[in-house]
Amino acid sequence: MRCLVGTLLLVGSLLSASPLEACGDKLLILGRPLRFNTRPAAILTYAPTGSFLESFLKDPEWISAVSRGKHRLRVARTPEQLVQNLQLEHFDVIIADSAHAAEMRSQLSGNPTPAVFVPVIDSASRSVLRTAEKEYSVAMKGTGKSGDYLFAIGRAVDLHDRRVEAATREKKKQVKNS
Repeated sequence: MRCLVGTLLLVGSLLSASPLEACGDKLLILGRPLRFNTRPAAILTYAPTGSFLESFLKDPEWISAVSRGKHRLRVARTPEQLVQNLQLEHFDVIIADSAHAAEMRSQLSGNPTPAVFVPVIDSASRSVLRTAEKEYSVAMKGTGKSGDYLFAIGRAVDLHDRRVEAATREKKKQVKNS
């Protein structure tokens, strides 16, 4: 019986579609950097002059993340520019300082586009970041690495796409019921 089981295992492994790899190869695969496969996003950033976000946008890690993700970034410096950009274009992600979150919510409430608001937290406290993530679904630390920024943008884009799909399904459902 042991011979039969051993023979079946050997034949099964030889006939398998994937090639057998050496023991160390699996560890090399685990050590590879993560790839972020999200689509390029249209991002609007509200960074008033003198705010924390103005210096955030000059951070080399942020610049690297935006260029690596091939995201299209537009910056609004005044509330008027913010309103004008929201009226003229559709954005996937809107980024602002957590201090301006209430102002952004009021601006986005009248906007028909399901853009995802992502607050940037200027605090090093992990609990503040977790609270913001619970409230807004996605939040970003003010200091981080480009991979962290790409991950947050990727989550926001995925959330945006799910909102668009849900709105499309709801529209089709309403048309079907009419």
